[in-house]
Amino acid sequence: MPLPATLSVLLPVYNGAAYVEATIQSILEQSYRTYELIVLDDGSTDQTPQILERYVRSDPRLRVLRHANHGVGYTLQRGLVESKGRFVALIGADDLALPGRLEKQVAFLDANRDHVFIGYLRIIDAHGRAIGLRRYPSTDERLRRAMLLYNPFGAPSAMFRRDDALAAGGFTSRFWTCEDYDFFLRLARRGKMANLPEPLVAYRLHENAVKATHTLRQLRDTLATKRAAYDEYGYRPSLLARTADFAMEIMTHLPPAMTYRIFTAIAIRAKR
Repeated sequence: MPLPATLSVLLPVYNGAAYVEATIQSILEQSYRTYELIVLDDGSTDQTPQILERYVRSDPRLRVLRHANHGVGYTLQRGLVESKGRFVALIGADDLALPGRLEKQVAFLDANRDHVFIGYLRIIDAHGRAIGLRRYPSTDERLRRAMLLYNPFGAPSAMFRRDDALAAGGFTSRFWTCEDYDFFLRLARRGKMANLPEPLVAYRLHENAVKATHTLRQLRDTLATKRAAYDEYGYRPSLLARTADFAMEIMTHLPPAMTYRIFTAIAIRAKR
């Protein structure tokens, strides 16, 4: 009989048959063992349900929740409400948790009770080959300076306290491609933030990823999220943040392919 879960890992998936097995395996092979893995099937129509059924039969820590397609915000909120752990971790259905990820994050949160923790990403391609490292600020002070310029949080590597997440309002479907950024901006009002100075998740960048297929929509959602931060969440933008907003607004008028190339040039720092 498994030990009571101190951690809930939320894995939202929609038509993820190509990669979800590798993602699940990367969680099941973690050194930290007292968790539940909640896979949230957002109305998949490919072979995802059959893949998940096999895992449910083989490991009691894995739980599958299915519903009609509603998007990531709705899906993550359902997982958050249904979770049982003190801590909650996120992982994307095409990403990989690196060895030791869960153990290191739980240890950090246990030792730093005034912190909300967000992780750190390595970038891989469709075939799992490392192609870069996304570098984020690591301290609370630097994160707060950066968070109104761009989203300095790697959602697939996030871990946070369940009680804080619920008190902050959880996830919503208000900003379709930026449900994570909106959530983190609200969560950050409840405590300090940090990024561990090492990659914890391999983030898979491929042609079907949201950033590749909905780049312009994500830019517009990012601007809308930042306006909510200014108008509703009590954040005061600096001149630099306003300048970044203006540059982002210009990018929304560029051809999608050009916008995506700019995004990849900014977001990924290639290995030397």
